[in-house]
Amino acid sequence: MWSPIDEPSIKLWKVNPYGSPKLLIKVLSHVLYRPIWGNDASRLVEREKFISSKLSKYVDFWKVGIAQSPAYEMKMKPYVEYWENVLLHL
Repeated sequence: MWSPIDEPSIKLWKVNPYGSPKLLIKVLSHVLYRPIWGNDASRLVEREKFISSKLSKYVDFWKVGIAQSPAYEMKMKPYVEYWENVLLHL
């Protein structure tokens, strides 16, 4: 009859010389970082300005609608706040 005790155990993590599990200090990235627009810093800044200006126009458009209707404000305010936070962190 088969018994799991007879089989060798599978280790799911590495251990140090004292038998304790080794814990990661940082999260490793399995995806290599490569800027979408190449390594040209001036192009990167230009793209960031373009994205920020378009998002600002988008937020301003929705703020006009919010100012005109309380029902519209109730539905759209969380979305506008989200995009304002995105702009803040850009």
